[in-house]
Amino acid sequence: MDDRKLQIGTLYALSHEYSDHAHKIAGSVSTEDEMRQYYTLISMSIKALQAIKEQFQLTAEQDVVVTVELSDLLIKETHNLDLAEMYLSSVRERLRETTLFHEKMLIEFFLFRVAKARDDSRYTREAIRNLTNLLEMLETTNSPWSDVFRFTYIQFCEREEKPGHVAAKYLEVLERTKVHKALHSFLLCRYVCFCLENWIEIRDDLLTELLAIENSEDLPIQLILWKQFVELLVLIFKDENITSKLSDFKTILSSHKKELLASHFELSVSPEIIITVESPILQYADVKNILLFLQSVSYLTNCYDKRTNFSTKFIPKVKKTTNELIKAPHSSSLSDQGSRCSFYERLLELCAFYESLEGLILHANCEEQSIPNKYKPLVDGMKYQLELDSQKALAKFSEISNFEKDPELELITLCNVFNIHLGTISAAGQNVSLDQYKIANDTWDRIQKIYQGYGFDQNHIWRCTITILWITSHFEPFTNVQLAKTDNEPYMDQLKWYYLGNRLSGGGSGDGNNEESNTVIDKSPPLKKSLLLHFLLNYLAGSMVVHDLQEKCQVSNTCFHMGKQQAMPLMRYLAGIWNLINCSLAMKGKDVAVTKAKLSSLVQKLLESGFTET
Repeated sequence: MDDRKLQIGTLYALSHEYSDHAHKIAGSVSTEDEMRQYYTLISMSIKALQAIKEQFQLTAEQDVVVTVELSDLLIKETHNLDLAEMYLSSVRERLRETTLFHEKMLIEFFLFRVAKARDDSRYTREAIRNLTNLLEMLETTNSPWSDVFRFTYIQFCEREEKPGHVAAKYLEVLERTKVHKALHSFLLCRYVCFCLENWIEIRDDLLTELLAIENSEDLPIQLILWKQFVELLVLIFKDENITSKLSDFKTILSSHKKELLASHFELSVSPEIIITVESPILQYADVKNILLFLQSVSYLTNCYDKRTNFSTKFIPKVKKTTNELIKAPHSSSLSDQGSRCSFYERLLELCAFYESLEGLILHANCEEQSIPNKYKPLVDGMKYQLELDSQKALAKFSEISNFEKDPELELITLCNVFNIHLGTISAAGQNVSLDQYKIANDTWDRIQKIYQGYGFDQNHIWRCTITILWITSHFEPFTNVQLAKTDNEPYMDQLKWYYLGNRLSGGGSGDGNNEESNTVIDKSPPLKKSLLLHFLLNYLAGSMVVHDLQEKCQVSNTCFHMGKQQAMPLMRYLAGIWNLINCSLAMKGKDVAVTKAKLSSLVQKLLESGFTET
């Protein structure tokens, strides 16, 4: 064997040995000495590759292999981007007069990695221009590199351009990448996630295509699992039932548990081009943990129901498992370890946020936790609202605009603010200024702008919520406020429609027309079991669209009893008064006596807890 080749091979193997050992100890690095040991190993790995480049006359192909690995270490481990770019640019110049097309494209790909790592708007714009020119050049080659660089182009566009423009470019790229199944499926999952994150409507045909991606030998099981996660997110986003999707996960995990050992997977674009995708949610323990978390979030509104209070059961488990995963050793670079830990810490913060919401639902209070700054004003504002301190609540809600734009967070906040303003106006009676009316109307206009502009009107939970909010702000006895309304408002029809599919009574039609109601109820969607939402829906519909006295009694009695499952004593008191009126009209003497006794007990508890008689 040629001594030169032997020496090159020895140095190359040593470089791998040093970096592999560094990655093995990365998970246990906790002291300065251990950190120094880690970076000494990385430095030795880099020096071995530099020695190959400096001490030997390499072929162009060998130079590309060594330079790519050297640049990868410099980018990930040292962030010495100028040195990485110098090595890559030198090889690019060497390849200029050769016919080594694949090697040329590989160097271009790594140069774009350097630009991405710089995380600077100037370099991002330059990369977009260079990618545009490169893609034009590749247009006539029919090379699989075209699809790789289209993906790279999208990554840079996400940083610099408006979400709507990026979504349009995603659609162009998806249309062009269909020939490469794995990459196309991966990009489709990314596109759907991008749309969910940026509140962009997803085309039905693309959701259908997502559903059609099946488990096959052509796709890595990790990609199939990610596709399942994306579908689950879409269901949660729409507030739809996730039971069937959870069963799909169970089936896949039972069959592929042993394959979920690494935190990465490979996308094969061609025999020569394989893209490695890193993710902190691909190993079996991570998949199970994230699945429990998403299940908890989806069922959060059911936390009052002992049969389906999955958030109460699962969020503590998610926190425990996440802390264990943070401490568990992983063979990877320190930068990958840092990304992984950041992901876990974010997950713990979200657990704290959802536990706070759960506390507000169940106990009208919550413990101080490490809630993300973005959500803390919302939690504090709702807490003050439950304590009937409107001024402090409004002050907290006003802080939310200081954070990055989040349409749903804004919409939730505005709905709470709108209710506070309505309560203030109602309490003022005749002494209401025009400015107070203007504030309420302006707030409603802002609600409508976000509600319609970001597709919330396609979500039945939000449609029902806005319907309830409009009715309680326009009709007595729910309010004294005389806000403007037109004859063509759809809200009364929507109230009836949602009631027919979610009524608490055992029967009745609401208006006596059984044939019509049976037709409508088939189309009316069952809403998630948010107790307050169902309570208000049935209370309003029972008061306004139900005319049968027996059905009124059934609805009011059910509302009165369900009110004690959650921390909403005033709502329960309201339902009790309503039930007392209905039972009196129906001459149900026994029910009147029982309701009076329960109301008396409830009033006593309210007075003892600090409420005052007015």
